[in-house]
Amino acid sequence: MSHARLVVGCMSGTSIDGVDVALVETRGSGVSMSPRFLAFASVPFPTSLAARLRAIADQHPLTAGDITRTSAELCLVHDQAIRLLNPSRVDLICAHGQTVFHHPPLSWQMFSPAPLAHAWNCPVVFDLRAADLAAGGQGAPLTPLADWILLREALASRQPNGPGVIVNLGGFLNATILPHAHNNVSSIRGLDVCPCNHLLDAIARDRLGLPYDADGRLALQGQPHAHAADELLRSFASGRSLGTGDEARSWITRWTALTPQDALATACSAIADALAKRLADQLAGEHERGAPAYVALAGGGSFNQSLSRAIERALTRDLSTSTTVVSLASLGLPPQAREAACFAVLGALCQDGVGISLPHITGCAPTATGLGPRAGSWFYP
Repeated sequence: MSHARLVVGCMSGTSIDGVDVALVETRGSGVSMSPRFLAFASVPFPTSLAARLRAIADQHPLTAGDITRTSAELCLVHDQAIRLLNPSRVDLICAHGQTVFHHPPLSWQMFSPAPLAHAWNCPVVFDLRAADLAAGGQGAPLTPLADWILLREALASRQPNGPGVIVNLGGFLNATILPHAHNNVSSIRGLDVCPCNHLLDAIARDRLGLPYDADGRLALQGQPHAHAADELLRSFASGRSLGTGDEARSWITRWTALTPQDALATACSAIADALAKRLADQLAGEHERGAPAYVALAGGGSFNQSLSRAIERALTRDLSTSTTVVSLASLGLPPQAREAACFAVLGALCQDGVGISLPHITGCAPTATGLGPRAGSWFYP
């Protein structure tokens, strides 16, 4: 496909706080496409919608009517967010949907595509995990291939030697380890690490009655508790997102003796240590221990100063004192736009008939191309 496509990627993460959308122009097709980020917008969920989505994700019973109404309202928020982009046209929409259950091989990304296809007169691709799950994969993480397509050139120009790492500080923390631009996709690696924002947000909600700790200001006032951090770190051992509520919520209940500020600081410390340990293990196989890495932080958690500082301390300790930790903005992509932009690229790959998952990352059975199966359910206007 040689002409330019205007693709909207939509992301609603496990934090269940709203919908992020990104407008991306793509030229070319398949893994050789050239994407260009154009715009970003975000719309928070109304309180009642967020509460119902969180109840469904926490496995609380709702009526079929309430679930149907929730799915319809979720689509309306997507439409509102896309309108904020003010696009001249939309050729394709790719929606992640809201993860309300994920326990492979079962998964549910709640979404109702028909209203979007009607409103924007374009095809909508959704339910991108299903093909990978059917082929024996975990259905996640799906973004590593899109990270490579979006950021390979910018990263290669800034990191001529050593690994480049994109760290997503979303509801769940995951990371992509990228090769240089000339390497093939088999060199890309991706890993889920541990709960992130939806743990920090749960502490803020339960202990302070706040939706979140804005910019990590409260965590900066606290001190990590070593024993509590170790216990939390052990609870992260699975290294896999279930996408169902907060896997570490029992920790919050057990450590009510901590002040809210200390609990937040402790969680930031444990999250940073989990990331550093996983990256050190991953990089040890192909890079000498101590090789500096270029680490770009993305997602809403990248604005949490306590978390960002804890990550920088942990990575320079466990990887190299020369490790560079920066915002994804240094690579030309707003950190809050990364996941939505990735889903725009994944949608374009789906339209091109190219698999979007990497078998060596998700565990799915490879196809003849070396990628996962063709993905996505489609709805046409």
